[in-house]
Amino acid sequence: MTDVQRFADSRELRGVEHAVARILAETDRPVEVYAAVLEAIGGLLGWELGAVWEVGADDLRLQLETVLRRHLPAAAGGDRRLASVAEFSVELNLALAGGLHRRAAPWARLSTSFLALGPSGWKRYLRDSRIAERVGARLRLFGAPSRARAAA
Repeated sequence: MTDVQRFADSRELRGVEHAVARILAETDRPVEVYAAVLEAIGGLLGWELGAVWEVGADDLRLQLETVLRRHLPAAAGGDRRLASVAEFSVELNLALAGGLHRRAAPWARLSTSFLALGPSGWKRYLRDSRIAERVGARLRLFGAPSRARAAA
């Protein structure tokens, strides 16, 4: 097991994930989110410096596809169903990122791709991607009220 694999399975990573999810759920302005997320990640991981930069949709697509090509063969081990789920995840993430830039998402194509995954692919995607948590955090970040704020 590599250091990266050990970290991916570690309590520290789960702590970072929970801290970031909480920040996204409770913070209204993107500038505040950046600062709080960098502080949470940097503090928990012992970083001295952190920075944020935004990339365009084409750069994000290239980054996601590069990661997919580099890591998917080893992770999937020839499992075409896992590869399909990963490829769908990339497409959905690109659509969601495009929404931040007011681009129309290809919902019909994404719906067809999701249906093609079948029940086992749906289960794997919904479990592994934590999509509900991530979409909820993005909606709250860009104006939808959080349950905590709505209750106050």
